[in-house]
Amino acid sequence: DLRILRFDPERDEKPHWEAYTVEADPKRDRILDLLHRVKYEQDGTLTFRRSCAHGVCGSDAMLINGRNRLACKLRLEQLGKRRITVAPLPGLPVIKDLVVDMDAFFDKFKSVQPYLVTEKPAPERERIQSAEEHAKFEDTTKCILCAACTTSCPSFWAQPSYVGPAAIVNAHRFIFDSRD
Repeated sequence: DLRILRFDPERDEKPHWEAYTVEADPKRDRILDLLHRVKYEQDGTLTFRRSCAHGVCGSDAMLINGRNRLACKLRLEQLGKRRITVAPLPGLPVIKDLVVDMDAFFDKFKSVQPYLVTEKPAPERERIQSAEEHAKFEDTTKCILCAACTTSCPSFWAQPSYVGPAAIVNAHRFIFDSRD
């Protein structure tokens, strides 16, 4: 049993739940596979983002059984339940169905200047950095900007001006970059 929170601004006044029955292999299939089956086999109007399907792009972050997760990474067996609920990321305006407007998220991200800022002229080839220097911030380079952490953060909900964990992690990345 797959329940999806649907919303089409052209025909709906408010979001509503729709139920779908989808054949699946719990050990093999991911939530993204179920969404594809619904879209391709049952309801072509279902709208959601996806791109790489491998947890690299972050485009398919959504609220799955009450937790922000990537639909492409979550296998059914990891949920341990027969009923699955899928909704858009909370706290961001819904454009349609599972697609949210990420503009405010990216505006906050850009506000921390998450890019290299240097006063030295550009070298001919590249800015060299030792493995030890890179190790200081290497973990922070793994953020894929999916907004799952930010939209599940209590501070995000309590303080609208809070930039969020994704922006902070990326600011940290450049603060500790020896080339910055």
